[in-house]
Amino acid sequence: RIVYISPAGNDQADGLTEGTAWRSLVNAARLQPGDEVRLAPGRYPGGALLRGRGGPGLPIVLRASGAPGSAVLEGLGSETALTLRGAAFVVLDGLVLTGGTDAALRLEPDEDGRAAETIQLLGVQLAQGQGALLRARYAVDVLVQSSLFDSPETGFPQEDGRAVSLVGVRGARLVGNVLRNVLADTAVEARAGSSDILVDGNAFFDVQEGVSLGGRSARQEHADPLSTAEATAVVAVNNTFFGAVAFPFVVAGCARCVVAYNSYAGAGARGAVVSRPGATGAQAPGAVSVTTGLVVTSNIFAFQGAVPPALLAVQPEDQGDLV
Repeated sequence: RIVYISPAGNDQADGLTEGTAWRSLVNAARLQPGDEVRLAPGRYPGGALLRGRGGPGLPIVLRASGAPGSAVLEGLGSETALTLRGAAFVVLDGLVLTGGTDAALRLEPDEDGRAAETIQLLGVQLAQGQGALLRARYAVDVLVQSSLFDSPETGFPQEDGRAVSLVGVRGARLVGNVLRNVLADTAVEARAGSSDILVDGNAFFDVQEGVSLGGRSARQEHADPLSTAEATAVVAVNNTFFGAVAFPFVVAGCARCVVAYNSYAGAGARGAVVSRPGATGAQAPGAVSVTTGLVVTSNIFAFQGAVPPALLAVQPEDQGDLV
């Protein structure tokens, strides 16, 4: 069925025609597998919570009915513009999500531990949050394609201003996106046991750090209590970096990770690929996650002005596993 939402709607209506459209996503709990939600051009209150679980061939679709970017969920004053909690087979198409004190969009498990899974973001714009723009925790099978991430910390500088934060995520593909104006943090970080992550064909403009393969996680948040890696099988290929980029790539406790066929052109970089110790993870407190099996090949870095003293700066404990 098709469900309609309009700025002129009424949340007491049935939502099944344009004339009886809902006003917001407050009724999201009533969505069923196979539903397509069409949001008319306009601005909508954020803080929406979606728990619905579609299925193969029957996804729950939230789509801008006008031009891409014409329907805006505003998270200012709420933790998020939209939270998918234990949701499955959900597609977000052409929407704009802004603000949120924690994230513009959050993917997280429900109270029974069911992961958000098989989530697709297609042509979505996420901007101007007070924290991360996309925060995914323990999600499974996430596709982010042809989307825009812009200015996660505009007006709200704080510790966590990442564009994409992947915590314990299993299976994510970030393909053909634009990430820009991440001036004080990392554009994409995969940590806390994240695995099978593909970062392919994205464009990065003016970011402090481009892609962090691994990171620093508290022991209790690591997805795999037996793992000694912050991230596993993260592949970053065919990405381009422009403008003010301090470090295109940071590697911190990543196992079997690949950095290949990427390019950078700009000034001010302090290194191209830098390894740092990952922290704690699932090990004993204070332990260090060491990068193993790192492959760096066929990248092009063009620097304007001074060339960084070390294009490839690898921790001594990591050098034996560098290809």
